[in-house]
Formats: sequence, C-alpha cells, structure tokens
Amino acid sequence: MQPNHSDEFDLILPCYNPLENWDEKILASLEEIEQLAKGIKIHLILVNDGSTVELAPEKIKRLSDKIVRF
Repeated sequence: MQPNHSDEFDLILPCYNPLENWDEKILASLEEIEQLAKGIKIHLILVNDGSTVELAPEKIKRLSDKIVRF
C-alpha cells in the first residue's frame, strides 16, 4: 500500500534577518498550526535567504531538538 502524501505538508520558512526571539515565535506558531491541522505531518524547512544577521546555531539546535520533523 502506498503512503497517502496528502497527510504530509512541507512548510518552507524563509529567514531573512529574523527578529529577536524568532525561534520562540516559530515554536508557538507551529504549535498553533499543528492544532489546526491535526493528523497532518508538518515538515518545517528553514531557509536562510541571504540574511546579514547570523542565525544563531544554538537556536537552530533548539528548534531541531523540539521539532520532530525539522
């Protein structure tokens, strides 16, 4: 039996010069989306699209620790 790909969703989030506490905002927003889309696997993909502000490695690590499909 083939998997039903409609039960999966890729959320691509461009990160251009993110504001302070951007990681907290992502976690809170993703939690809200997951509540609305129960039963759908959401894969979060962050893309650094030319930021002049460094995406702090510890924040990326924190997100990867908290989000199963990161």
